[in-house]
Amino acid sequence: MSPTRALNALYHRNAAFMAAWSGVMDAGTSDSAQYNRWNEDNINVNVAASQTGLAGWYNTMCTGTRGLVLKVAGGVAALLTAFFLGYTTGYYVHNC
Repeated sequence: MSPTRALNALYHRNAAFMAAWSGVMDAGTSDSAQYNRWNEDNINVNVAASQTGLAGWYNTMCTGTRGLVLKVAGGVAALLTAFFLGYTTGYYVHNC
């Protein structure tokens, strides 16, 4: 099969699928959910007030500049902890 015929067949198969899908989407039954993108009654732009619990804490402490500083500080603290544990362990193991 030539590339042109293969692309043509693919195009027609995709067109048939899209036509069938648009028929499903345009059915418009009375019990279907409706979405109106111009309805601004349910828009909440106050992000801090809309988030509660761990999600708000995470967005405050783990993102942005503060999050980067905390991650670097945590990494340095973990590195120093491992160094001191290794140092003290080595000291007592090689004491004699």
